[in-house]
Amino acid sequence: MKVKWTFHPEDYRLGENESFYARMAERGWELTNRGGYFSGFTRTEPRRMLYRLELDPSAPSEDRLALYEECGWEWVTHRGAVNVYRTPAGSGAPELYTDAESQAKSVRRMRRRYILDLLLAVAAVPLLWLLISRMARSSSNAARQLLVFPELYIFYLAWVLYALGTELAGILVTSKLLRGLRRGQMPDHAPRVRRPLAKPLLVAAWCVCLALTAAQLALYDRTDMPETSDGPYVTLSELGFDGERNGILTHEPDARVERIWAPLADAVWTRETVGESMNWAVLDQDIYDVRFEWLARALFEPLMGSAVFARSDGEFTRVTLDGWDDVRVTYKECFARRGGRIVYLYMSVPNEYTPEGPDLEEKTEYYFRVLRLLEER
Repeated sequence: MKVKWTFHPEDYRLGENESFYARMAERGWELTNRGGYFSGFTRTEPRRMLYRLELDPSAPSEDRLALYEECGWEWVTHRGAVNVYRTPAGSGAPELYTDAESQAKSVRRMRRRYILDLLLAVAAVPLLWLLISRMARSSSNAARQLLVFPELYIFYLAWVLYALGTELAGILVTSKLLRGLRRGQMPDHAPRVRRPLAKPLLVAAWCVCLALTAAQLALYDRTDMPETSDGPYVTLSELGFDGERNGILTHEPDARVERIWAPLADAVWTRETVGESMNWAVLDQDIYDVRFEWLARALFEPLMGSAVFARSDGEFTRVTLDGWDDVRVTYKECFARRGGRIVYLYMSVPNEYTPEGPDLEEKTEYYFRVLRLLEER
C-alpha cells in the first residue's frame, strides 16, 4: 500500500484545505489522517470527492457521527480544532453548515484560540530565551554557544517566527471570514489552493539544524596533544615548562586537543598539565577563528562571561600588546582578540600559591608569550 505525506494549508484556511483534499482524491490519493504539518494519504483509484472541515476542538460524538453518516458524510480524521468529513461528489449529501451564524460560532472559537496562542507565544519568547541562555551559561555561556552551536539558536528562532506568524495570520484570516459571515456569505469551498510556505520553511530550517549538528559530530576531533604543536595552539614546553604530563587529580597524562568546526568559526580547545604535586604548570586554550571580523568584535566581551574564575568582565584589566586589537587579563585568565581570532587562556605556573609566586605583571608576561607565538599560527 502506497502512502504519501504532504504539507496541508493551515487550519484557518478552511476552503483551501477542502479544495486541497478534493484535488488529491482526483489524483488517486485518499486522506487517512491529518497531522500538525502534514496530511497522510493512501493510494486509491482516482475519484471526485467533496471534503468539509468542521471546527471543533473535540472528536465527534457517536450520536453526531450517526447523524452525519445518515446524511451521507463520512468522518475521516480529527486534529486540533479540525474534524474532516467527505462524501462522493454528486451524492446529494446536504451541506454540513447552511446557516452563517452557526458557522460563525465555530470560526469565533477558532479566532479566540489564535488570539490566546499568540499571547502565549509572545509571553513565551522571553521565557524561552532566558531558559536557553541559562542552559548555555551552565556549560559555558550564550556567546560561546552561538559561535560553536549556532543551530540551537536557528532552531529556536525558526520556531518563534513560525509560531508568531501563524497565530497572527490565523487572527487576520478568521476575522475576514467572520466579516463575510456577518453579511451572510458562507465560506468558499473551492478556492484556489496556495502552496503553503511557512511550514516548509520551518521544516527546512530544522533540517538545516540537524544537518549542521551531524556535520559537527562527524568533523569533531579529539586527540592527545603531540609533543610539538600541530595547530593554532601553544604547548607548555614552548614556554619553557618541561616535565611529565600529569593530571592534577588522576595522575594520568593530561594533554588533549579538541578541534570543532562550526558555520561561524573554527575552534580549538586544549588542556595541558605538566609537573607534579603543587609544582604544576597548567595551560588551557580556547581559540576561535571567527569567519566574520565584525562578529568577533561583537562577541568578544560577551565571551568573557565564560571565564571560570572572573565573575564579570569588570574584573579584567585592559593591557596593550602590539599586533593584538584587544587584550584583557586577570591573574588566572586572559582574553585577547586579533582580527577575527579570539583567544581565551587559563594558566597556572609552579609556585603560584606560595609567597614567591609570580605577581600579575609576571603572569601577564606569560600570556604575552603565548599570544606572540599564536601570531605565527
